[in-house]
Amino acid sequence: MSLKEVVENSISASHSEGGIELRKRATSEIPILHRRLAVKAIDAFIFLVPRALQKLEQFEMHKQGFRYVASGAESTVIHKDGSVIKIVRGSENLKSNERVVLRDSKKRDFDNVQHYLGDYVINQTIDISEHPYRSGKEIVQTSQPYVEFTNLIHPSTYTGTVKVQDRSGYILDKLSDFVDRSWELFGSKALLPDINGIDNVVIDRSGNIVLIDTQPIGEQQPELQLILKSQLSSLASIVNE
Repeated sequence: MSLKEVVENSISASHSEGGIELRKRATSEIPILHRRLAVKAIDAFIFLVPRALQKLEQFEMHKQGFRYVASGAESTVIHKDGSVIKIVRGSENLKSNERVVLRDSKKRDFDNVQHYLGDYVINQTIDISEHPYRSGKEIVQTSQPYVEFTNLIHPSTYTGTVKVQDRSGYILDKLSDFVDRSWELFGSKALLPDINGIDNVVIDRSGNIVLIDTQPIGEQQPELQLILKSQLSSLASIVNE
């Protein structure tokens, strides 16, 4: 692997905690010691840069009245006035027709998740909009209502297992249904719901299970799909105990 590829992979992984954890796992499996140490040194340096840039970006968004929530694998998540907005990073650098293609692709993915997972999926609007705190730029963004919730699933990227916080009969029955529907989605569309986050599958104030992150993971992310398959299998084992 060239130095350019190592740097590109490090930058790609650096945007989220899950990505960093997957990267560390892959790096630890490099068989040649001096190469493994070199890649780890490059990663350590690059992983510091996004954190510094993130602080600057948070200052910028706070000036416009937005609250920073999180950085996912491909989006920056912010909150204001009862709405959660997910800005697809890099979409401001695309050509207009490329933004349309990206928006339409995300709409199709959301429609598929909603079709198979139904009421578990929080409603979402996906569109091309003006950047919420950087004037003169257009982005692809998703918008969804802010939900007060309690964490339900605690997943581990490293082990591919999950812990369930609420094991009442009603919740376990619903989780069993959620797992079955998720496998149907995968079997039909080769997509998996992204449960790889402590805030991704939650219980809302009405006691309903809600999938907060409604953008599924496709075959273009094979490592993450492998983790999600393991996590779904772990969840299935828990609900079938």
